[in-house]
Parts: sequence; structure tokens; C-alpha cells
Amino acid sequence: MPFSQLTMALNAWLHGIQAHSARVNYVVDGNLMQDINAYSIYDVEEITLVQNALVQLNGALNGQQLVLIKTRKQGDGNGGLRIAGASHLVKDDYYTLSSKSNTGFYHQYQVSGWKRHQHWQWGASANVFRDIHPARYKSSPAEQDIRPAQVNRYRFNAWADFSFSANHSLFLRLNYVPNRVGSQYRYGGNESLTDRRQAPFNPTLSLRNYFGGGWSHQLDASLLVDRYTSEMNSYTGSLNEYHNYDTRLKNSMLLLRDRISYHLNSGNWQWEPAVNVSYRKYKAELDNREYTLRDDQLISELRTTAQQQSESLVLTPQMGITFKQHVHLLAGLSSRLSDDRQAHFDSAKIFPFVSFSADILRLIKETSNYSGKFFFSWSRPGDLSDEIYKMDDYLTEPPYRSTNSLLYLQIPYEEKVRFSSLQTGVQFSSGDRYSISYNFEHRKYHDELLVSVPFPTSQLVTWPPHTYTAHRLGITAMVYKSATVEWRVV
Repeated sequence: MPFSQLTMALNAWLHGIQAHSARVNYVVDGNLMQDINAYSIYDVEEITLVQNALVQLNGALNGQQLVLIKTRKQGDGNGGLRIAGASHLVKDDYYTLSSKSNTGFYHQYQVSGWKRHQHWQWGASANVFRDIHPARYKSSPAEQDIRPAQVNRYRFNAWADFSFSANHSLFLRLNYVPNRVGSQYRYGGNESLTDRRQAPFNPTLSLRNYFGGGWSHQLDASLLVDRYTSEMNSYTGSLNEYHNYDTRLKNSMLLLRDRISYHLNSGNWQWEPAVNVSYRKYKAELDNREYTLRDDQLISELRTTAQQQSESLVLTPQMGITFKQHVHLLAGLSSRLSDDRQAHFDSAKIFPFVSFSADILRLIKETSNYSGKFFFSWSRPGDLSDEIYKMDDYLTEPPYRSTNSLLYLQIPYEEKVRFSSLQTGVQFSSGDRYSISYNFEHRKYHDELLVSVPFPTSQLVTWPPHTYTAHRLGITAMVYKSATVEWRVV
């Protein structure tokens, strides 16, 4: 299925509009990442959607949903090479009223390889992606679509996994994604050009240690560095006049996560206390310049610069309890240790959470062919001033539209709302033959709202409170299953 953003393929499973960038966090191979679109679909091996209180342990804040991504690393044997690709002629109604055709071209190709050694393994992949929208309808000889709207993206990934011993390992990954979006259009002596570029570089590190007596330790580190440039200009031939709007944004984000846990088996019981510490540091520098040239002479200019920096330190102790693998309880709290002045919506310091599930039928009869699960999850998420970052795309706004964006004037919403997230439900199943489930979800949160005004800027950002309630009924049935074919109806 062709899509320019991997998030488009996930939206249907995360209930549509609730899955935009402000509502979803991604954990890729254990590391928190702002945008999964830095990876291609060929890099992804497994996707897990998390929508209960457990998201708070992985860094998803403000009632966000969580997507756990496991990337594809190696196949069978000591090494190998994969080549994959697709080309499509796609129907696109973006220019329905003004295009000479409603079809455009979509291309994506990838080559990847891996090599396994005795104590370590490594791999790399390169992906080329191009999405071209239909050319506009040429209503007169003076009209020309020089460069139709298009996205050109190159994804480069490299990784290495070192096993120092059975209990100590180190995983490294480098991710670099040059991205260019734009179009060029001419009508008579007039011309318009849009050209937006970015090239995020994201190295990550994960160190895992398993000590004797049930103790374990995991350290994750991630650094995102990006340089975003946007150039939009128009030319009026009758006046020999150029109007230009240039944006330069330097963006960096450092994330450190440390986890220490202890695992104890006691008969049918398992106990796992843990402590998580996360530190984030964000810095951005913006330079906007709007100017007009007439006969190569500067006749007007407006320039704005801005800087932004934020830090957050969060401590999350937790306790996990399991009984006979049929009852699971996880409870804890996140504590904001930093004095984050950007927390417009919530001045609280403590954010508790609890998640519980029990298979009642298996508790009554452990060998039962039937399963009857009850689950409950509640959390008091917090606004910890998390930054939002995403890859640019022609059909989206520029990639820095968020509560802390420097490209829009921010209007903090005065009404204070206590964030909350509640989920509960039941599921009945008979092996893999069929299952019936009901889920209830209720959330309170702030969400982004753009307001257009004539002055002082074209758009303002405000965050009014929202309440979200959903009832979901799911039915899954196995129609046919053999050694080679499996057919399910959902």
C-alpha cells in the first residue's frame, strides 16, 4: 500500500485523528523517538500498539498513545542482502479541480544487508522514496507546472549489536534522513516556488546489563540534530518584483533514560520493583526573513529571530506483580523533579498510574480452553513540555507546528484541566477460534487548535481542553487454518 508517512498506516488502528503527532510517541528498539517516518516500512519487523497506563513508563506524556517498533535487523545465516521496492500509479484528488489528471507517481526502493560475527553483528540499509503529485491543468499556453508538488526522501540506517557476554550487551544505531519537499509553478510572467529541506541525524545507544540475584540495568541515550530550511518566493513579471519568505531552524534534542529493576520469583508470584529516570534537553534557534525586491533593489524587509531551550527530569518508581501468569498488576508514579516553567496546563509534580488485568476463567481452571479477561487502566498523565518533531511532507503543515513551536505565536489556554486517562473492558476467547471484546476509554487532555488572525501573525496556536470517550466492540473469528494458510475475519 503506498503512503508517504508510515503514521498514515497506523492511524486506522489508533482511531484516526487521535493518532496525530501530538498524540503518539514511538519507542524504536527501546529508544524513544519523535517520528517513525525516519524509517521505511521495509525497516520495520513488528509494531505493538499500547493504549493503557503502561505508556507512562515509556515516555508517552499528556495522555499520549504509544507505538513500540521493533526494526528488522538480520535474517538466517551469517549474512545476507535484501532488495525491495515498489512503484505505483496512484489516484490523488488533491488537485481535483485544477489538475489535468488525478493520478501521480509513487516510488520506493530499498537495499539492506547484514553480517553476523562471533560476538557482534552489524547491518545497514538505504531507502529512496519519491512521491509526485499530479501536474496542474494547463488552461493556457502561458501556464506551466515546472515541478509538480513532490516529496523526495532518502533514509540511511546503520546498526551494530555487541554481546560482551551472556549478560552484557550494547546496541548502536545511526539514522540520517535528507528530505526535500517542494513545487514550482509559472503563469505568464509570474512564478511561484516552494522548497523545504531538512536532514535529521539521530544516533542512539542502548546498554543492557543483567547482574546476579535478579538485578538488571538498562541505559538508553538518543540525540536528534536537525537543520530545517524553507524557501518560498513569488515573482511578478509586470513589476519585476520578487517576494521571498525564508526560514532557518536549528533543532536539537537529547534524551537519556536509565532503568534499574529487580526480579523475584516466589512460588506462583513474581515481583519486579523498578526505578526509571529520564532526562530531556531541547534547544531551537529560529531565523525568519521576509523581504521584497523590485528591479533587484530591496524595498522592504522583516526579520525575526528567536531561541528556545527547555529541560525536564522525571523520576518514575514502579512495582509489578504477577500471579500464575494470569493476574498482572503494575502501579507507580512519575515525579517531575525539574522546575519546568513551560508547563502551561499543569503545575502538578506527581502523576500516578495503575494497570491491572486478570484472566478469571484460567484462575478458576488453569487448563480451560476458554479465556475470560478483565482489564483496567488509569493514569494521571502530565504536561511535561515534551517537544513534537516530525518529518516534513507536502500535504502537511511545516514540521514544527506544536505547543512549543517557534513558527507560531503561542496562546496558553487559561482553563486548567486535570489530564486523565481511563480504560476498562473484557475479552472472551476460545483458543484461536474466536474472541469477543469490549473496551471503554475516557480521556481528558489539551489539544492543538490553530486560529487564523490578520495581525500580528497569520496563525495563532491555542490548546483548549478536550474530552474523549469511546466504546469499542471487537469480534475476531478463524475461518480457515492449515499448515500454510490462515484466514481470519475481524
